Amino acid sequence: MTTGISEKNDEEPDRQQYAVIGTYLLLTVFFITLYFYLAHIIEKQAQKRLSLITMYAAEAVNGWLDNHTLSVELAAAFSQAPLSNEQLARLFPRVAASSRTARLLVLHLEGEGLFMVDGAVSLKPETSKDYARWLYLLSQPMPESRLTDPIPSLIGNEHEILIAQPLLNAFGMRVGALGLRLPLAELINHLHGLEFLGPLGRRALIVSNTGQILAATDAALTRDTAPGTPIPAVLEKLLRDRNIKTTQMGIEGKDYYASLDSIGRTGWNILTIGPLSHELALRGTLRGALLASWLFLSLLGALFVRQNRRYYHYKVLSERDRLTGAGNRLAFEKNLADMRESRKFPVCLLIMDVDGLKQINDTLGHEAGDALLRRVAALLQRSLRDSDTIYRVGGDEFAVFLPGTSREQALLLAERINARAAATRVGSVLPPVYYSLGLAEAVNPDSLASLFRTADEAMYEDKNNRRKASHEAIRTWLEGNASQPDRRAN
Repeated sequence: MTTGISEKNDEEPDRQQYAVIGTYLLLTVFFITLYFYLAHIIEKQAQKRLSLITMYAAEAVNGWLDNHTLSVELAAAFSQAPLSNEQLARLFPRVAASSRTARLLVLHLEGEGLFMVDGAVSLKPETSKDYARWLYLLSQPMPESRLTDPIPSLIGNEHEILIAQPLLNAFGMRVGALGLRLPLAELINHLHGLEFLGPLGRRALIVSNTGQILAATDAALTRDTAPGTPIPAVLEKLLRDRNIKTTQMGIEGKDYYASLDSIGRTGWNILTIGPLSHELALRGTLRGALLASWLFLSLLGALFVRQNRRYYHYKVLSERDRLTGAGNRLAFEKNLADMRESRKFPVCLLIMDVDGLKQINDTLGHEAGDALLRRVAALLQRSLRDSDTIYRVGGDEFAVFLPGTSREQALLLAERINARAAATRVGSVLPPVYYSLGLAEAVNPDSLASLFRTADEAMYEDKNNRRKASHEAIRTWLEGNASQPDRRAN
């Protein structure tokens, strides 16, 4: 048995709260998933960007080498061996114009070698072990232009490379070789000039296929090359599996991305290293933004639940009779309007008018009258079913909705109420319950409009039949009990 408004209105805030909690949990999962997804995107984009930068750097190195190779090939093509000192002096600016430290070497297979340092022609290079080594390389068979691996210089700590081109006579026979010595420092200076490599602390290393570091834009990267240290370890990984374009590594407690790409026909590789500081900053910004959004939405959800509970609290109060706990006239009228959308037909309505309330109020006081009304509400609650709803629609008038109940079933419920009311009149120290009862039935929504009027008319008809007997019985009880003070309380 319900009071007409408590079941629906009391459960609604709980349902709303559960919905908000469910939404809150879904938002939490969503934001966590979104964070990891976007962090993954940031990571992939950073790796892709570094991989592209590595590819561009490899192309830049290729271009730098091709430029010098082409100069040597053109010089050899337009030169006639053996070269004179004057020819060599004119040839050097053309070949080494792009390098301040390039060295031009010419070998005549007849036995005489010429070499040039900063534009000055020198003879008899055999007196110099350094130049003798380079001329030996020029003497090796070469059907076409050749690029040597970096060779440690005997003078200083740098590596140098040799671009060599055979010299042919008028009959197409090899009679010598033309070579250009280039220090790798020139290549590093070229890499330093690449705009896409400099920002965000990116650094590049030239490495061989065996993992040997030949040169680097940051000398600090070449200090520790022992096996197992970060750079050799990541080089070994990238060189072993060429399908891995980018990987993560740590140097001195900081995280970096590393990307490897081959440099054309040289047999070298370029390793580009980029710090994760920018990506970590983006992740931090993303995490902060998502956390702020999550907190904001959580606050909105908490405020919604609080306001929703307050709304339904006052809504319940506005539809509840505070004296008896039953629904009031407003709740009754709303329920009657809702019945039009209900499928629980037929619907019966009981209208009950408590007899003798004025007599009890006048004799025992309003406290005793209020206690009587509470007893009537409690009696109805004990007598009816869970699906039935009780309302106090007037000072001494109650209404009961009986959904899905035929007139015959409603009469049986009325008999049950009568039996419980009769029990209150035997040996009770409290005022007996007498009432008048009216019943009406609606079999479809169209008959709801006259439901209350029909039940009310039936109640007044019953009241006219019972009025004299009920008032006489109450007066008799009052005469025998009114003098006892404990009769005034519930």
